[in-house]
Amino acid sequence: MLDTGLTATTATRVQQVKDYVGDEPFLITYGDCLSDIAVDKLLQAHSESGHILTAAVARPTGRNAALSIDKSGEIEGRFQQFGSSTGAWVNACTMVTDKRIFAYTNQQHETFENDVLNKLAEAHEADAYFHSGFWCPVETVRDRNFVVQLWDSGTVPWKNWKD
Repeated sequence: MLDTGLTATTATRVQQVKDYVGDEPFLITYGDCLSDIAVDKLLQAHSESGHILTAAVARPTGRNAALSIDKSGEIEGRFQQFGSSTGAWVNACTMVTDKRIFAYTNQQHETFENDVLNKLAEAHEADAYFHSGFWCPVETVRDRNFVVQLWDSGTVPWKNWKD
């Protein structure tokens, strides 16, 4: 964990870990999503792709910005309109990258999820890992109540550990 400050943009937050990572791939995750993404498979997909970034993508919940992804799985560019169309995929908030990312995160006032991802897409350096399992953003009281209800019922699709 690294305290990156209250006002840092998401791109600046990634840039600030530069002195703490070596040559190994590392994860970028957002703390407001729950999923059962197989991180080992995501890491393997990243290693095989050769791209700077591999983003786990999932089906939208209806209020997420869809990504433009080509048939080979390469993220093509700008985010599309919000929606939940049948073929849409969204950033599932879990990504793998390596130190090459820092060449794209050095501009102040940029966001990782828009500016940096779009620059990587334009450079053909962003790949998608398609996750069809459980994924749920927890951004509202409604979301929180939903996951608490799942937990309390014993139906916890994101829990893949033993107590």
